Amino acid sequence: MNIETAKIKIIQLVAELQSETILKQLLAFLTRFQQKSAREPNKQPPQKDNLLIALIPTPASISLEVLKSEQGYNMKKLNQTYARLDRSIWEGEDFDQLLHSNYC
Repeated sequence: MNIETAKIKIIQLVAELQSETILKQLLAFLTRFQQKSAREPNKQPPQKDNLLIALIPTPASISLEVLKSEQGYNMKKLNQTYARLDRSIWEGEDFDQLLHSNYC
C-alpha cells in the first residue's frame, strides 16, 4: 500500500467513526505525533530486515531484565506519561461500552 492509498483509507475510517471519545483520542494522538515530528523532523526509526530477524532462533527463555531493555520499558517514563494523561477525554463515557466497542 502506498502512502496516498494509506491516507485515503485512514480518512475513510475516520469519516465512519461515530464515537466522539475515539475522535478526541485520535485528534490528541495526531497532535502529539505532529508536535514530536516537528521537534525531530528527520529522525526515522531503524528499519530491520524481517527475513534476517526470522532466521534468529527463538531463545528457550529470557530474563525480565533483557526483556525490559529490548522493549525499552522504563517505569519512570510510564509514570510521567500517566501523570500527563488527559483523562477529560473520557468524561461522561460508559467504560463498559468503550471496552466492548469495535474501535479498541
